[in-house]
Amino acid sequence: MPSGGSALEEVGADLVVAGGPVEGYVPARDMDGLVGDHEMIDGSGPANVVLHVVVDGLEVPWRVGVAVPAAVALDLIEWGDPRSVGAGWALWAQALEEARGAV
Repeated sequence: MPSGGSALEEVGADLVVAGGPVEGYVPARDMDGLVGDHEMIDGSGPANVVLHVVVDGLEVPWRVGVAVPAAVALDLIEWGDPRSVGAGWALWAQALEEARGAV
């Protein structure tokens, strides 16, 4: 499921990333098949695909085909550069505000 830079527009993040890596979540049980089907290799240089492996039995919440804004926000914060971190925290605050309104 798309997340991070691959889900910016869908979750309304205030960030545009051109040419960044494809980022998403994959269940552990599907990892080997995905890597094999797409001939992925674990490289030491800059990645063009970033996969977050989800332990079997757990699920990452999603909506509209991408990870929920809170998950995307945490991925952006993890990137570490100032623009992404700022956009991640803004998206986190928005997700938190929406969650509090839903309670």
